[in-house]
Amino acid sequence: MNNNLSGMMATSTVLPVNTTTMSERDIIKGLQENVDAMFLIFCGMLIFFMKAGFSFLEAGAVRKKSVVNSLFRNFMDLYICGMAYWLFGFAFAYGNYNGNPFIGHDPNYFALVSIAPAGYAMWFFQMVFGEAAATIVSGSVAERANSLGYVMANFLIAGFVYPVVTHWVWSTDGWLFLGDGTNAFTDFAGSGCVHVVGGSCALIATVIVGPRQGRFDHNGSVNEMKGHNLPFTALGALILFFGFFAFNGGSQKSISQPGDGVIVAKAVVNTMIAASFGGGSLTFIVRCTEKRWSLLQGLNGALASMVGEIDRHTLIDSCTLSYVENSVGSSRTSWTGIQTNKQ
Repeated sequence: MNNNLSGMMATSTVLPVNTTTMSERDIIKGLQENVDAMFLIFCGMLIFFMKAGFSFLEAGAVRKKSVVNSLFRNFMDLYICGMAYWLFGFAFAYGNYNGNPFIGHDPNYFALVSIAPAGYAMWFFQMVFGEAAATIVSGSVAERANSLGYVMANFLIAGFVYPVVTHWVWSTDGWLFLGDGTNAFTDFAGSGCVHVVGGSCALIATVIVGPRQGRFDHNGSVNEMKGHNLPFTALGALILFFGFFAFNGGSQKSISQPGDGVIVAKAVVNTMIAASFGGGSLTFIVRCTEKRWSLLQGLNGALASMVGEIDRHTLIDSCTLSYVENSVGSSRTSWTGIQTNKQ
């Protein structure tokens, strides 16, 4: 009797357990999707806050008469990038359609007409990345850019240039992502997609508009044009410093899978290492060579180093020394540029 009762109880409890297990799996999957979406949105908001850093950095580095124009360009970055990336930028980047390796063009992605719910968080995260790439140009043409021309260039970068490059590198159909079957291009946090793209566009813009009036004498010697507010510049650099933790750590794009937390932590630690060695080494280089302490050049070294090492965060266990050397190398590059300008 007891054996039969035990068997009946066992039988009665087996089916509900299986049903409950399947339900729990659905719940866990949904929770993972929500956590990953919130992770992207939160990191995206911190990256968005880097715009305040860019604004303070540039406003402090220009002369007082140019501050309003500088702030105007930085706000236009936000407006134009939001519109351009919504209209067609996201479609060009991630609208995989018929396996096009050069550019995405899924009709459902234009203006976010019909994308999967998970796509909204990715759109926001990638939009602020694109805005960061476009805003690099602002500093390179400070005090000499035509507003209408700048807006048009910004729209082109955010709506076409950056999305196409990210399609090559981060889309599963991109020709750099696929590689040659043996080797493929990797870019963890936008060293190429964001900073090389933004820097290249900034270089082209600088060549087109030329130097600021009064920057060079008739004999070619350089006239130093100091910014009007070093505390603004320092505050902007500090905000960018903070934002880089989200910029680099958030590039994992998920936090719910096994190992995600470790990779995010490595990215954050590596960012700190780069800034510390980059800013510190350049500060001491200037101290040894020019017999003075320089806050500004230390900030340059820290920012240059955080940019220079963001493509290989996950290799920190085996390449810590390489990161340090890369940081110092970025600082020395900045220092070499300083010496060149002084000649």
